[in-house]
Amino acid sequence: SVLTKKERYFILGLLIIAIVSLVIWLAVYNLKHTVVVANYGGSFKEGIVGSPQYLNPVLSEANDTDRDVTELIFSGLMKYNNQGELVLDLAEKYAIGENGKVYDFFLKRDIQWHDKQPFTADDVIFTIQTIQNPEYRSPLRINWTGVEVEKINDYTVRFKLKTPYAPFLANTTVGIIAKHIWEKILPEKFLLALENLEPIGTGLYKLKKIKKDKEGFVEESQTFGLSKELVEGMQFDNGYISPYMITNAERMEAEYK
Repeated sequence: SVLTKKERYFILGLLIIAIVSLVIWLAVYNLKHTVVVANYGGSFKEGIVGSPQYLNPVLSEANDTDRDVTELIFSGLMKYNNQGELVLDLAEKYAIGENGKVYDFFLKRDIQWHDKQPFTADDVIFTIQTIQNPEYRSPLRINWTGVEVEKINDYTVRFKLKTPYAPFLANTTVGIIAKHIWEKILPEKFLLALENLEPIGTGLYKLKKIKKDKEGFVEESQTFGLSKELVEGMQFDNGYISPYMITNAERMEAEYK
C-alpha cells in the first residue's frame, strides 16, 4: 500500500529524531571517554622570590626557592603525584614488616645520576646518614631521629623504626644525593660547598646554568627509569627583578590579589 503524506512525514520525523539522538549520544560518550593530554615539549617560566643557596635536598627544606628547584633535579624513594598521593619514584616496590617497624625498599636498577654514574643503595644510606649527622645541620634531621638504615644489597635498603609510625613513607620523599660526589666534602665545608649550586641529581631535570641573584635554567635530563614530564626546560627568575612577576611595570611592583 502507498503511504499517505501524513505517514511519510511521521516516519521522516522519527528518522530525524533517531539521527539527532545518535549524534547527541556519540558526543556525550566522546566527552566522557576522552582524556585531554598535553603535547610534549616547550618551556615553562616561573618567577621566584629569593636566590638559590642550597640546591641540595639535605639543606633545601628551609628555603622555598631552593626547595622548588631541588624537587625538579633530585628524586626520592617516593614522591607525590598530581593528586597528592604517595607513589613510587626511585623505588620499584616496598614492603612493610614487624607491625610497621621495618620498611624494605627495592630500588630500580636502571637509574643513573646526571653525570652517568649508577644509582645504588649506597647513595640512599649516605643521604640518610648525612641528614642524621648533626654536623651537617640538616633541617630534616628531626624526621630521621631514631631510624636505623641498613643496606641489604646494592638495590635493597631497610629502615628500622623504634615504634610504628604511619606517616613514615612521607619521609622517604626526600631527595637522594650522590655519595660519589658528597662523600669527599667534610661536614664543616658542607654548607659552603660549590656543589650546592652545581647539583647532580637523578631527577627528570638537570641544571643547565645558574646566574646567582639573577636567573637559573634547568633542562630535561636523560635519567633512565623515570617517567618523563611534558616540559623540556624551565627558567626561574628572582622575584624582585623578574618580569614574570611584575604587575605594575611603571613602579616595578608585583601586586598580589
